Amino acid sequence: MVDVDVFRAAVPASMATRASAKEKTGGRATRRQTAPFLGGPVPMAWLAAANAAGGSALALGLAIWFHQGMRKKFGPILRVNAAVRKAMALTPDQARRAIAALASKGLIHIHTGGRGRCTEVEILDPPGAAPSVDRRKAAGDERRAGAGREPWRPPYDRPPSEQVDADAPTPEEGVEHE
Repeated sequence: MVDVDVFRAAVPASMATRASAKEKTGGRATRRQTAPFLGGPVPMAWLAAANAAGGSALALGLAIWFHQGMRKKFGPILRVNAAVRKAMALTPDQARRAIAALASKGLIHIHTGGRGRCTEVEILDPPGAAPSVDRRKAAGDERRAGAGREPWRPPYDRPPSEQVDADAPTPEEGVEHE
């Protein structure tokens, strides 16, 4: 049997549930602050593959999923900066090795920004697993795709080899050479 109180005692003070803002402000209604949590869905196949990568890969993977859940509206690419590392108390070297391990397993795609910049990663579905929830904009979502707009059509109905320039002389007119 798992003793839950052991885990509660291990939660850092910065992550513990704070008193509600209403209590702090003397009765005025404000937004209540709660402890951070891992949003989902997080595919179990992804977590199992991150665990198999060894080292700090699972810890960094959980931190990446946590921060990605907090900023879903900003797109699928996330910077692995000090805030992400601090969530799991990882050093820069541990994070670098964990990023390499996750990338070697095909769990993330690395976008490098160059020397002196934070590594940017994109979470991928684990190889061989069923696709998880699509984290990109849905193509058929009318709210995002511009409801009521006509779909894009190519400017010409014919392939480029059959397109004719309107200013060019036709073969019937004859071309005069000087």
